[in-house]
Amino acid sequence: AAVYAELGYMRSQRLGKVQFAPFQYNPVTGQILFHKRLQVRVQHPGGAVLRGRPVQEPASVEETLRNTLLNYDAARAWRSAAPIAAADAGWTPPTPSWRLHVKQEGVYVVTYEELAQAGVPLYQVDPQTIRLLHDGKEVAIRVVNEAGEDDFDGSFDPGDEIRFYGQGVDEKYTDTNIYWLTYGGASGLRMVRKTGGPNGTLVSNYPATEHVENNQNYVSTTPRDSDYNHWYGRLLTAVGKNSQDEKTELVNLSALASGTYSATLRVALAGRTRGLHHVLLSVNGQQVLDSQWKDTGYYTFTAQFDQALLQEGANRVSIALVNDLGIQTVSVAYIDWVEITYQRQFVAQADQLIFDGPGGGLMRYMVTGFSSGDLEAYDVTDPYRVSHLDVETVAGLGSFTALEQTPRRYLMQRISKRLSVDKITRAMPQNLRASDLGADLIVISHPDFLGAIQPLVDYRIRQGYRVQLVNLLDIYDQFNYGRVSVHAIRAFLAYAYANWQPPAPAYVLLVGDGTYDPRNYRGDSNPTFIPPYLEIVDLDLGETAADNRYVTIVGDDNMPDMTLGRFPVETPAQVTAMVEKT
Repeated sequence: AAVYAELGYMRSQRLGKVQFAPFQYNPVTGQILFHKRLQVRVQHPGGAVLRGRPVQEPASVEETLRNTLLNYDAARAWRSAAPIAAADAGWTPPTPSWRLHVKQEGVYVVTYEELAQAGVPLYQVDPQTIRLLHDGKEVAIRVVNEAGEDDFDGSFDPGDEIRFYGQGVDEKYTDTNIYWLTYGGASGLRMVRKTGGPNGTLVSNYPATEHVENNQNYVSTTPRDSDYNHWYGRLLTAVGKNSQDEKTELVNLSALASGTYSATLRVALAGRTRGLHHVLLSVNGQQVLDSQWKDTGYYTFTAQFDQALLQEGANRVSIALVNDLGIQTVSVAYIDWVEITYQRQFVAQADQLIFDGPGGGLMRYMVTGFSSGDLEAYDVTDPYRVSHLDVETVAGLGSFTALEQTPRRYLMQRISKRLSVDKITRAMPQNLRASDLGADLIVISHPDFLGAIQPLVDYRIRQGYRVQLVNLLDIYDQFNYGRVSVHAIRAFLAYAYANWQPPAPAYVLLVGDGTYDPRNYRGDSNPTFIPPYLEIVDLDLGETAADNRYVTIVGDDNMPDMTLGRFPVETPAQVTAMVEKT
């Protein structure tokens, strides 16, 4: 009739939720009996006796516990310092430092003029001490002068520039990667120049993959994995027995290798209804797979077929959902993505080619299709230790030789394909791990609203609260290397709870609105200033905003250890309006 639904900690207080089941079913009579009154005895096995005074929480927390617990007085004796679930120590950005924001894979150039505009005091920069970091690890770069030669003259002058290989990210909350630029101290890590030769085994083709993904529909219930991006493409709906719905995705391919090769098709689908789903996959009108899956599962289908089915240009991948299995009257599924892997010739695409080498000795690569001969090539196998290669050029053809013990990844392109970073921002973070920090209330604000929220901070201080106003970017910088992440916010709060001056913070206020579409797949979504903590919390709802998870710090449970609220604002004027009403 009663069970513990959840056991856990609320700060230092060990507690449990008792769930009552007042209904009783009689299978013989088919009746349901409802008990209006239930008497329950709760017994706990004996354990260690705690000596001394019980842990004293702040008055506001004590009041919450007093109003929550049925046995508040007795339960005080059960308090203890429980383990902190996610007390990440964080990372200290270098000083001084600037963030380089990138979204694509490629070779980036940062010019003297861009750095000067970003506030870098170039008159005091020794080029040899310029360093670039990503995720706390140093990245090899080139610092070159106006003539394109490595710069060793001791000064960074007009015409000088920094080159590096960068990559975007494809994460749930962001597609922007952050690289950290600093200078001073020891010499920085530099790209190594690799020279080859005319000999080597000529590689005739390489495996290329073309991926097609159109995120336009948000489906919170599939899959039941909180780390997954719940955005899908088109919907397949087969209504009625033996009916089917077919959609076609176009996959553009080029420079198909001649010869006998096997290609691979992969299609990711997510069921939307219960029951068996029957799927038929075809490439350019030829069926390559007949398979099935069940219920609301997420499944990636793989089919191998003769590459002769493929053609230059658009290739039609047909996905048919057939409702001819099981007893359901309707079968519904979403298309997530489609990709084809095939053997491709070494022909540049829009004056660039990124490709994989097989490894196994001295290999020679010849890439055609460039519109000019001003070419460069890089070994980007290890994105932190990129090397630049000597390239031989003839008209629109570039070639190089490389000694490969293991498979490698290369980039060859025209010099004009170098990229510029999206933006450069100065980082001057507050040290969130300083030993003298302490707070009753932590206010986490998007930088756009720091000024507008300050009057509320001042008001709470006058009321006697210890208040820390924290710039959201400082959290990202120190707990996720600058990238947007809900896990960074939670890790910071866990660190503050465990390490700041006691008593541990009791309240958290988020200042900034958020949406379920932080990457704006829809194209018309409101901006996300502070992302909601999207989590699978309910069988019916699936993923939903669960900001409570920001403050589930103590123990391995979902009980809040701080009281959290949010001002869902999009402008400083909205912040001011909410402050005035507080």
